[in-house]
Amino acid sequence: MNQQIKYFNDISILESSPLQSHLNVFVDLSKNKFKLDVQKFSDALSNCINLQSLKLDLQNNHLDSKDLKNICSSLAKCPHLSTLTLLLFENDTCDEGASLIGSSLTNIKNLSNLTLNIQENKITCLGVSALGSFFENYKSLSIFKLNLQFNKIGILGAKNLGTCLEKCTNLTDLALNLVRNEIEKQGAFGLCSPLVNCINLKILSLNLGNNNIGDEGVQNIGSVLKNIPKLSYLTLFLYQNQISSQGALSLCSNIAECPKLSSLTMSLGQNYIGSQGASDLIQALGKSPKLLILQLYLYSNQIDNKGVQLISASLKSLVRITYLILTLGDNKISYIEGQIISKKALKMKRMVKHQIISI
Repeated sequence: MNQQIKYFNDISILESSPLQSHLNVFVDLSKNKFKLDVQKFSDALSNCINLQSLKLDLQNNHLDSKDLKNICSSLAKCPHLSTLTLLLFENDTCDEGASLIGSSLTNIKNLSNLTLNIQENKITCLGVSALGSFFENYKSLSIFKLNLQFNKIGILGAKNLGTCLEKCTNLTDLALNLVRNEIEKQGAFGLCSPLVNCINLKILSLNLGNNNIGDEGVQNIGSVLKNIPKLSYLTLFLYQNQISSQGALSLCSNIAECPKLSSLTMSLGQNYIGSQGASDLIQALGKSPKLLILQLYLYSNQIDNKGVQLISASLKSLVRITYLILTLGDNKISYIEGQIISKKALKMKRMVKHQIISI
């Protein structure tokens, strides 16, 4: 039985608590009014020697690389730690800090579940490459969630990250957020292509919004995804990426070939897919042999009232879908026309639940 989570938002209270008795702790120092006493906090943390699960929210604390080294070094003194969440966004991590985080975590031998949020930390290709270079030492890691949005890792950084991730051979659940990182089509392909070697990967979430990936880039992403052998649950955010109907169709046709895919959440919002393109991609996804859950976000894609008729007709291809969410907001669709799609979904016999948002 899991011990109840112990919550602390004050270092002094943590310090005076029975540190060696804690198994599951959440430390929230994100709303500090004063500068964090890093040494005092690190000393307390290093005495939590029986910790199994730890969540640290240290956002917006102006932590530099020296501070991070002290904090991460204290984590290495918690030999039983298996689940770790580090929320470090809006600090002064930079490239050196990213490297220190990667190096320090290699000492946590039982780490199987890691969430690392270092968004908005001025991290470049050098930082993410240094961080990734330590991944092969995370021998027990099976769940990994990495948030790097609003940094500048670029094309080479994305490629290097992908190469490093394929060395995490026990991964079953991977989530990457690289929103607005200037990775473009080359970086997107370099990031995704090594994932075919993650042979145990079942759950994958990729948020690559606003990266100028384009049609060729999403076509390449699709060609990779269909070759991840155990992929069952896919979340793919590709909004604001200059994708046309051709790119969207190729992407969805490839995704439909994922042999074990049962759940797909995909955002293609703020692109240039159009009415016919929206209809075509839905029909392509209907060919997926095991897809049951589909959440599709096509907002702001130049879809008009004529497109409603096309999309409504294409819904009949979703013969295996039992749960459908279709978002078409911020297009050129009237309320009355939008209701046509909802009525069409109601007539689908296998549908257990649906939600159509058209305006």
